[in-house]
Amino acid sequence: MVTFKPSNVPITEQEIACFEKRINSPLPSEYRQFMLRHNGGEFPNGVYRGIDECLVQPEFYPLLNATKNEWGFIDEVSYWRFEDKDSIELEDEEIPPNQYLKIGTDFIGNTICLSLKEETANFVYLYIYSGVHVHMNLISKSFCNVINIDNMEYYGDDE
Repeated sequence: MVTFKPSNVPITEQEIACFEKRINSPLPSEYRQFMLRHNGGEFPNGVYRGIDECLVQPEFYPLLNATKNEWGFIDEVSYWRFEDKDSIELEDEEIPPNQYLKIGTDFIGNTICLSLKEETANFVYLYIYSGVHVHMNLISKSFCNVINIDNMEYYGDDE
């Protein structure tokens, strides 16, 4: 059975508004609701089969790191611009572009990104940097589809 472990680090509407102000962009509605409810979490034994790529054991970062009382990953937001495509080839860079927010990782450390563009809000991508090739693959056109436990397959040893 696939399980979800929420971060259990509460976040308020005011803290999310402060985060949105810091990144100078509103969060997509589906992601915003997930943050208010769970503020991150992980599927330690789940696999989501996406459009171009699978997410294996995805972990979604909390916006606020409660132990340090600081923003979890705000300093990793960068400023690139390019068009949305199902698969995007990028120059050799280690961080995802502006208009895409780093929201988590998969089990081998690839970055899960969320589009902040109005026309593609809630689109989820997997950003893969191998040291040689860099690309983003579209996972889903809906963040809710990715976090819906009914859309996950079990990944792990049967015990």
